[in-house]
Amino acid sequence: MEIIAINLVLTFAVLAFGLWIFSQTRSHVAALIGLAFGLFAASHLIDLLGMAAELSVVIIVIRILAYLLALIALYRIWKG
Repeated sequence: MEIIAINLVLTFAVLAFGLWIFSQTRSHVAALIGLAFGLFAASHLIDLLGMAAELSVVIIVIRILAYLLALIALYRIWKG
């Protein structure tokens, strides 16, 4: 349970930092990374609240979307 709480705090930190960087630089890559980690935070929160079993499909969809956002961010860096 502690690892889930730690993951939740850290993913919220990356979300906040990504959105803060976006607000300062208008870097869409920072926003995409922040949003991806925000989705990971949502999946950790669902787990921490003890609803993972009944929302397992939702968690899978959330995590797939998060990984897609991270991939899009990397693609944007690659293509400049």
